[in-house]
Amino acid sequence: MQTAYTLYLANRASAPWDAGARAEACAAIGADFDSFTLAAATGVYRGEAAPTLVITIATADDALLRAMTGRLRRQFAQESVGLVARGIYERFTG
Repeated sequence: MQTAYTLYLANRASAPWDAGARAEACAAIGADFDSFTLAAATGVYRGEAAPTLVITIATADDALLRAMTGRLRRQFAQESVGLVARGIYERFTG
């Protein structure tokens, strides 16, 4: 059985995710997962709206998902990445 994970990756510059940054995110995710959904959204963090990528991945490998989430966090210089699994939200800082 696989768990569907949803990640929320905001653009700290408050600028829309351009094609290059989206491609960079896709490449980073695609290094570990060959199937996922990437959608543009507007998130609100600490009262400020920010362009956000919403990433959905179904996997049975929690450790791999968390390792990839940590790499995304560092690659895009994020304080944290929002992570939802089984309906439970976690502010991922690993």
